Amino acid sequence: MYVTNKGFSSYNGLLMSLHKKTSHGLQFDVNYTYSHSIDNVSVPANNVFGALNFAGGLVCDFTNLHKCRGNSDFDLTHIISANGIWDLPFGHGRRFGSNSPGWLKEVVGGWQVSVIQAWNSGFAFTTVSNAFPISVLNNAPAIFNGDTSAIKTKVHVDASGTVQLFADPTKALGAFRGPLGLEGGTRNNLRGPHLSNFDIGLAKHFPVGERVNVQFRADAFNAFNHPNFNLPGGGGTGGTTDISNPGQFGVINSTGNARQMQFALRVEF
Repeated sequence: MYVTNKGFSSYNGLLMSLHKKTSHGLQFDVNYTYSHSIDNVSVPANNVFGALNFAGGLVCDFTNLHKCRGNSDFDLTHIISANGIWDLPFGHGRRFGSNSPGWLKEVVGGWQVSVIQAWNSGFAFTTVSNAFPISVLNNAPAIFNGDTSAIKTKVHVDASGTVQLFADPTKALGAFRGPLGLEGGTRNNLRGPHLSNFDIGLAKHFPVGERVNVQFRADAFNAFNHPNFNLPGGGGTGGTTDISNPGQFGVINSTGNARQMQFALRVEF
């Protein structure tokens, strides 16, 4: 077997950021990225013994390196992120409660809220056809007929009780066919579900004398327990959906992490 690096890629992106410096105890950042990553294989070339369906490092066809040129496995068109920290305006030296009794200042003062919001559009993924006309290890992508309305996505539970990506799975399946001869369809021409995640933290600072500070923290990750669905046939990237298995075409079998919470007590001196 002859192994070499025949992969190529390109990336173009636009990044916009809004930053608010700390004032009145509040600071935040908002970022937006519009980008496009294109390649003919998205994993290292020396990872040749990966699983089928483009998880290994072999390109589709050494005689035509553009055969599987398409969206990268990790390509995300839209990415929005935001983070902020707010020192609540209560207690000693703050807007509210500054003249309260000492014990009340200790109770209501020193609180801080932090948040992180992340959202991105779906990862690109590939149809496969259970045919291997152009590569021994890569299952050939199915041939798309160009009907973009047929592959409209809408995550829902279908009549059989499975979670389905496509708004109309029958119509979506009908938009593809298997390859003929040495044909190969377009790689990564489908898009999975978007991802949304909101984390929040609450901290309380307790000064103990002049040199010791105690901090209590409570954090919730995916605080709203929003379901983030993985790609059909895979996880965050590298999903597939097989036209030769209609019952599983577009079926989503897993989700991302559910809500997680943690509590911590920290002593600084």
